[in-house]
This record gives sequence, C-alpha cells and structure tokens, in this order.
Amino acid sequence: MNMDAVQASMNEGLEQMKKCLVDMFRGISESSTSELEKAEAKFPIHQWKRCIKAFTAAAELTAHQRYLNWFRASFRGTKHPFDDADYKEDHRDLSADDCADGWG
Repeated sequence: MNMDAVQASMNEGLEQMKKCLVDMFRGISESSTSELEKAEAKFPIHQWKRCIKAFTAAAELTAHQRYLNWFRASFRGTKHPFDDADYKEDHRDLSADDCADGWG
C-alpha cells in the first residue's frame, strides 16, 4: 500500500501546526522557542494497514456512540412496563403454514 502522498500531507500539516505553536509561544512568553523550532514534525506511521484498521474501528465506534445518543434522546420515556390490563390477545385464526413458519 503506497501512502507516500498521505504521509507527506500529514507531515506538512504537522509542520504548519508547529509553526502556529511557535508563533503562539512567542506571543505569550519571552522564553526561547529554538528547541520547539528544531523539533521534527513527522507523522510516525509506518504500518498503514494497522493504522487504517484503527481509523475504521474509531469511525465505527463513533457512529455507534452517535446512534446510541440519538436513540436515547429520541425514545427516552416512551417505554412503559407491561400491564395485563392493556394487553389484548390476537384471536385471529392461524393456518398450518403460519405455524410452520414460526407464527404460532
């Protein structure tokens, strides 16, 4: 799997973030930023297949958590305990085929 272009793009993004951090530290402190400027900003991924699996797992977990949040917000308070007085039995006649299919 050739991910050189992705690696280069990630490294460029990290370099831009490093520049922003250097500028921010210069604005809030009179301390030297030379050590930060010397720091190497590289995206340290060499096993892309493992990384992609982790990204996929994170996306699935995020989607599942969002679904749970939606479900809880949408249906909170709508479930009620079973009450025999509210139960109405269905007295329809079932055919032998319905029973064979698991409907009876």
